[in-house]
This record gives sequence, structure tokens and C-alpha cells, in this order.
Amino acid sequence: MIAGTGNTELDGSDISIGRVSLRSRGVDITAAAIAISRDIRRREIASVILEELVQSLGLHTDIASPAYRRSIFSEESNSVTRLNGQDLTALRRHYPSP
Repeated sequence: MIAGTGNTELDGSDISIGRVSLRSRGVDITAAAIAISRDIRRREIASVILEELVQSLGLHTDIASPAYRRSIFSEESNSVTRLNGQDLTALRRHYPSP
């Protein structure tokens, strides 16, 4: 259980590997907090941090599907350390260049 962060959205909640908390006003994200378990395996750190960072941008849906096994959105794996293909496209569609 998460405790002692001072973040009311995180404190008191359970965490297995990583967790993100968002605050929003309308369609705008006004704040995000990321918590990473101290029990995480060393080889998963980069992928979990990237996943939580992407989720903190508002793309917080994990997908359990064979089509997403090599995706940051995969519910079944923590091995992606770079955004490519469909993941990069999703991020660019939500946050296009000015």
C-alpha cells in the first residue's frame, strides 16, 4: 500500500508495480503523480517508468490482446522501453506538433 507521499490520490491505494494519479480540469491534465514499487525487478524499471509516463499524459488504458504484446499499452508485459509504431502514433494523435 502507498503511504506517506502527501498525494491524496496515491496514499492509501495499492500498488503492484506502478501507478499513476491524474488531476484534471475539463479536458486539461493539471497534475500527475507517478508511484513505482520498490519491489520492481531491475529489468522492468525503464519499461514501467515509460508506461506510467505515457499514462500520466492521459493515455491510461492497458490492453490485453496479442496485437499489443510489443506495445507500452500491453497488460501482459513490461518490456517496451521505446515508443514505436502504434504507440508513437497514438501519442502523436493526442499531442500533435503545433
